[in-house]
Amino acid sequence: SEYPEPFPKNFELEYNPDNKILIVEYELPSIESLPKVKEVKYIAARKELKQTYLSEPHQNKMFDESMYKITLRSLHELFGADKADAVAAISFNGWVRATNKATGKVENNCILSIQVKKDEFTAIDLCNVDPKTCFKNLKGVASSKLSTLTPVQPILQIDRSDKRFVQSYDVADQL
Repeated sequence: SEYPEPFPKNFELEYNPDNKILIVEYELPSIESLPKVKEVKYIAARKELKQTYLSEPHQNKMFDESMYKITLRSLHELFGADKADAVAAISFNGWVRATNKATGKVENNCILSIQVKKDEFTAIDLCNVDPKTCFKNLKGVASSKLSTLTPVQPILQIDRSDKRFVQSYDVADQL
């Protein structure tokens, strides 16, 4: 997907050919990545620009809607790209890296998780759904307000105990 520049573009995938489940660990944008400016007006008398900002409740609502839309869009694109019919279901975990306002430390929390079968998802008319209602109807797990960044237990996670996984490191600086 193409998203605005401040949005992260990090994800991990794991495919299990036995049960045909694709596990997606996806980094969602933080609330700070979303626009805060409501409008900009030019005041001719003073020759200046005046910005008005979105209220915090409006920012939170926009964040929640965006996270559900990104999740559904990602599922739609992944199922649509499966021309070989190799994926029977997708388990999608949405992670957000943000500063915890209580501790001041950066945390990485899973704020939503969903596992959906291909035939169930492709039967949905995404043009006519409310994203949050659709997510909940598909048995997705999330807190009532995603903007609180309350962590949830992922339905299914990538198995990192696999010996093929190795710790990544930057080699470009050493060349």
